[in-house]
Amino acid sequence: MLGARQVSQTHRLDEDQSLNNCPVRDSTELYPTEPLHALSVYSADCHMGPVVATTRGAVPTQVQQEGNAFMTKATMLGVNRKRCPGCGIRARGRGIVPLAVLIALVLPVLLYAQPPGKTLLVVAHPDDEYYFAATVYRMAVQLGGTVDELVITNGEAGFHYSTLAEPLYGKTLTTEETGRRELPAIRRGETLRAGKILGIRDHFFLEQKDQVFTTDRDSGLKHLWDSGYIQQTISDLIRGQHYQYVFAILPRPTTHGHHQAATAFAVECPIFCAVG
Repeated sequence: MLGARQVSQTHRLDEDQSLNNCPVRDSTELYPTEPLHALSVYSADCHMGPVVATTRGAVPTQVQQEGNAFMTKATMLGVNRKRCPGCGIRARGRGIVPLAVLIALVLPVLLYAQPPGKTLLVVAHPDDEYYFAATVYRMAVQLGGTVDELVITNGEAGFHYSTLAEPLYGKTLTTEETGRRELPAIRRGETLRAGKILGIRDHFFLEQKDQVFTTDRDSGLKHLWDSGYIQQTISDLIRGQHYQYVFAILPRPTTHGHHQAATAFAVECPIFCAVG
């Protein structure tokens, strides 16, 4: 595991500016914005996928991974006009937003200057928590933070990929009728067991339909799911639990449409506009 320095300055690099000559480019620093406490990133050998972290008081920063080096890139809002402590490149800001989205390509475990507080994972399917596995374990088990998980669908469309599970459970799960009947309970149980290892406190299962793999975000948002119920549940949880962070999968257009839709709910939830 690489070491990391805490950095109190904010930083933004434009798309056309190179980090090649910056002496801090090979560190694991993540430059936090002023409303956040100092945040550093540790790089580790772990299974960790793209993540969107929605935080109160934060501003969007896209972080790109280059081997074990992490750097800020391009999309930060509301930063002060400061220079990188390593290369002197000046940051440019466009105004503070009270609540924004920290978009990152993350393979690290997070190390906080203060205890990590409370986090909500918003995902489409049972087992999607593996995208955040290393970070969640670090936050919940090693640093004593609180992590909850909200799972939107039952994950029954995963019967196509259940060959390895058939001998384990003694069921013909790759048969559509059997898979759709049995997989919701199986996948829920697997998620709960994984949560015990990762240190997840509570799980919230919304039991929406998982019809088929698609890259169409609207298949979940408009056609299959009770959008009002999902949005209200997320709002109530954020309001009632006072989460500091909400993690969801980076909504790329080529990824599963249900992942995109789950992140859309997390990001567009009305309560975000009211929390300062």
